[in-house]
Amino acid sequence: MTHLVKYLGILLFIAVQGFASTITLSNPTVISDDTVDSHCPVTRINSSGHITAIFVQGSAIVSREKPPQEAWTTAVTLSSTDASSPKIAMDSSGNIAALWLEGTTLKIAEKPVGGSWGSASTLASSASSPEIAMSPSGDIIAVWLEASILKTKIKKSGFSWPSTSSTISSAGASNPQVAVGGGNDLYVAWEMDAAGVPSIWISSGDLTTTLWSVESKLSSTNAVNPSLFVGDSGHVIVAWFSYVQPAMVYCRVRVSVRTKMAGSTSWSDETDISNDGCYDPNNLKIYAAVSSNGTLLALWKHSYSGSSFVIESSVKPPMSVKWLPANILATDEGLLDFALFTDYDGMSVLSYMLTDSSIESIKMIATNNESHLRRTWATLAKFTTEMYNSCPHLHASYSPTGNHLCASVVWDSYSGSKRVVRAACANIAFVLPPTNVQVTTNIVDFYTRTERQNVITWTASASSDVRNYVIYRNNHIIGRVGPNVLSFTDRHRVMGEVANYRVTALDSNLLESTPATPS
Repeated sequence: MTHLVKYLGILLFIAVQGFASTITLSNPTVISDDTVDSHCPVTRINSSGHITAIFVQGSAIVSREKPPQEAWTTAVTLSSTDASSPKIAMDSSGNIAALWLEGTTLKIAEKPVGGSWGSASTLASSASSPEIAMSPSGDIIAVWLEASILKTKIKKSGFSWPSTSSTISSAGASNPQVAVGGGNDLYVAWEMDAAGVPSIWISSGDLTTTLWSVESKLSSTNAVNPSLFVGDSGHVIVAWFSYVQPAMVYCRVRVSVRTKMAGSTSWSDETDISNDGCYDPNNLKIYAAVSSNGTLLALWKHSYSGSSFVIESSVKPPMSVKWLPANILATDEGLLDFALFTDYDGMSVLSYMLTDSSIESIKMIATNNESHLRRTWATLAKFTTEMYNSCPHLHASYSPTGNHLCASVVWDSYSGSKRVVRAACANIAFVLPPTNVQVTTNIVDFYTRTERQNVITWTASASSDVRNYVIYRNNHIIGRVGPNVLSFTDRHRVMGEVANYRVTALDSNLLESTPATPS
C-alpha cells in the first residue's frame, strides 16, 4: 500500500483522555537505511523495556535495538542474501530468536538477553511460510512448508537443533500458525486445501516428548486465515474466516471460532461471532487471544460493503455460553491494517493504521479483557506522520506490578523516494489498583432476625484519576462505589460460604485496573 507522495513532516498527537499517570511517547523514528527500500518489520520488547526490531533492508535481514531511555543502536546484519519473511519470538527471560528465508533456505539466529546475535543456522533448504514461537522457558519451535507439507523442528533450551524435521500435515497445507502456552502445550493450525475447498486443521504437540498428534479438521469447508492462541493456563482458541462463494462473489463472510479449555480433551462447537461481510477473506486479518481468567478475545478487519472497512472485536467472558456482540473499534474508507498484543494478565493493546483527513496515522488503544466493561477500549496515543504507512507490528511488555506497560510499534512507511521502516515506543502507567484490601465479618442483630455481613475495606489507589471502585465476589461484580468511598458491605451472607473478593479501580476512560485481593 505504497503511494508516491511528498514527505511533509512528522507530528505527534497524544490523546490520553484523563489517564492518571504520565504517558511517555517517542516521536516516530526512521530506523532503516533510507537509501534502499526496507520493509516487513517485526519487534519485541522485554520486561525492562529493551526493544529489538528486525526487518528486510535491501536484500538483507537487519536488526536494531533500543535500550531503555537510549537511542537506537547501530544496525546489525543477520543475512545478506535474497532475504524475506522475517519472524521473531521471545521467551519470558528476554532471549530472542529470529527466523527468515534466504531464497528458499530457512535460517535462524538467536540472541540471549543482554548479549549479541549468534551465527545463523540452517533449518531447511526448501521452505516457505515460516513461523516461530518460544516457550516461556526458552524452547524454540519453528514451522514451515515444504511442497505444501507442514514441517517442524523443536530446539529444547540448552540443546542444539535436531538434524531432522518432523512432518505434521499431509499435502495441501498453507498459512500455518504456531503457539505455545505457559506449560508444555503446543499447537499448530493451518489451512488445508482439498480440490480447491479450504478448511482449518489443527495438531497438538508436547514439548516434553516433541511428539505431534494426528492432524484433525476444525472447521467446516470454505474457511481461511486461521489465528491461534494458547493461554498461559492452557486454554486454546482458533479463529478464522468462513464464507460462501457463489459465482466467484464472496458472501456471508463471517468470523468463526472454536475453543478448547484447559483440562478438556474436546473442542467447542464452531461458532460464528460476526455479521455477514462480502470481501475476499484471504485479504482480511484476524487475531485471537485468551487471558488468564479464561476471557476469550477475537479481533478482526471486516467489510460489509466491499469498499469500506472496520476493525471489530468480541469477547466471551468466563463461564459465559455466548460471545458478546461485535464491537466496532475503527472505521476507514481505505484498507485498514492493524496489529494486536494481548498479555496473559488480560491487558490488550491494539495499534492500527487509519486514514484521518487524508493522513494515515498509527494509533494505539488498549483494554483490560478481564474488566466487567469488556467493550471499552481507551485511546493511548496517535502517531500522525503525514505520509503513507502500512504493515504495523506491535509488541508490549506488561507488568501487573505498578500496572505498567511498555509498547513498541514498527511499520512500513514512505519517505518520498524509498520505503523505510519507522518505529515509535510508549511507556504507559495505567490506573493503579487499591491496596490493603481487608474483609471482616459482622453479625447484625435486627431483633427478629440476624444477618451475616462481610465488610470489604481498602486503601485508595495512588492514581489521581479514579472514577469508581468495583467490587467482585467469586468473579461476579457485586458493587461499584464512588472514588471517595473506601468500603463496601456484602449483605446476607451464609455461614460456611466460600467468598473470594477482589477490588479494582476504574478511571475516567472506563479502563479498569488489575484486581487487588485481601491479604
